[in-house]
Amino acid sequence: MGNQISNITEIPFVQLPGNSVASELGGETHFVSCLPILQVEYLRFMETNPSIVKGDLLPVNYISFYEAKYFCDRLSETFGDKNGG
Repeated sequence: MGNQISNITEIPFVQLPGNSVASELGGETHFVSCLPILQVEYLRFMETNPSIVKGDLLPVNYISFYEAKYFCDRLSETFGDKNGG
């Protein structure tokens, strides 16, 4: 199996409706990935991989809320935050 990994900018995201979780988070627009984040994608932005079962094409798991938030912040810094914050 070759190492054919799609570019991280191709992660499909959808916008949460304004009357759902977004309204509970201050009414800001929020996006969520349609698919699990793969370990290879996570490692592009983070220094460690906390997953117990390792594999580039496996979803990352066993991360804390703060690690997930930091990952999302790094994505926003790298690719631009559509929300301006």
